[in-house]
Amino acid sequence: MHIFWCDIRAWREDPSAALDFCTGAGINPGEFLRLEDLIPHAAGRFLLKEGFAALFPGQSPPALAFSSEGKPRFPGGLPAFSISHAGDLALCAFGSSELGADIERVIPAEEELLDILRPEELAWLRRSRDWDLAFFRLWTAKESLAKAGGGGLGAALQLDSVITPALEWKTRVNGFFLTSVPLWEPEYAAAVSIRSPEPAAAVRLELPETRPSGQKRPGNDKTAPAGW
Repeated sequence: MHIFWCDIRAWREDPSAALDFCTGAGINPGEFLRLEDLIPHAAGRFLLKEGFAALFPGQSPPALAFSSEGKPRFPGGLPAFSISHAGDLALCAFGSSELGADIERVIPAEEELLDILRPEELAWLRRSRDWDLAFFRLWTAKESLAKAGGGGLGAALQLDSVITPALEWKTRVNGFFLTSVPLWEPEYAAAVSIRSPEPAAAVRLELPETRPSGQKRPGNDKTAPAGW
């Protein structure tokens, strides 16, 4: 499993660079009411394009198709991928089987959100030193599981607990294997769920910038293994 992620602040500071990418990627900015919605979407497509190029050198990604649930996919379903973004970060995960990814910015968790948690998850949360980070670790795990299965938040509410009665993390829930994603960003939590387990690594990429010379800034090869 390969996970590519990026910081999108460069495009927020220079939207022209994002619009340049959209032109080359066939993204119509007119489909978005706000520029702040377009930029994370474009960043996700950048990660999809660059990730595919890294995994399949010399090949161009095929046109996207959509499942009956509206989930984007490549024709034939492989490689499987999942895109997520939150705050200033975006990520795209690739795998050889069904998967779902989720990233969230860690903010104060509202009490009413606790209703989505199973009793074991709530007990684990109450034992945690960092309440907000712990909550969003649970949230991203459940959201990634729901996305892997083709559902949304409603599906997440029906999932089994990701925590055992002994208050330890499960490695497999509802037929999918859970993996955390290290992002070197303490304000974020991210997770990927995949049908068949496989080694995982996360790689940070840099968004291309428009420069007078026409050159683009190279990516960053900062890499780390993923795991709880």
